[in-house]
Amino acid sequence: MLHLGAARALTGQGRAQEALAAVEEAQDIFDRAPGPGQLAHDMSAIHMARAAALLALQRPAEAEHEARKCLSRCERHLGPAHHRALEAATVLGTALAGLHRTDGPPSSCMPPTTPGTPTSAPTTTALPEPARCWPPSSTIHTDTGPLPGWAPW
Repeated sequence: MLHLGAARALTGQGRAQEALAAVEEAQDIFDRAPGPGQLAHDMSAIHMARAAALLALQRPAEAEHEARKCLSRCERHLGPAHHRALEAATVLGTALAGLHRTDGPPSSCMPPTTPGTPTSAPTTTALPEPARCWPPSSTIHTDTGPLPGWAPW
C-alpha cells in the first residue's frame, strides 16, 4: 500500500497524473496478491486514491464512479462512519458539484433521523462570534515569568 501513500501525497502536491500512475501500480500489486478477499478493505483505499486523483485531474465523472465504488466497499467492510467512507462521500459530493448534479451520496452516508422530526428542510444554528485571541490582551506569561520583549499591541 506504499503506492497509495505516494498517490495521496502526489495528489496533494498537485501532481495528479503521477498519483494516478501510483494508484495503477497499487492496483497491479493488489491484483497479484494471494487471497484478495482478505484485503477487500484495501480495495476501497485504491478506489479512494483513484477518485481523488481523477478529481484533481478535472475528471469528475470518473471520480464519481470511483468514489461510489469506494463507498460501496466501505459500507460492506468498514462501516459508513469509517474515515475512508466519509472522505469518499466528500469526494463524491465534490465530483457531483463539478458535474452540476445534486444526487448526493447514498442514504447510508447521511445521519440518522429521529422518528417524528421533520427531514424536508435543513436547519441551521447560528454560532457565536469567535473570541478574539490575537493580538493578546495582556502580556504573555510563561512558567518563568513574562516573555521578554513581548508587549501587547
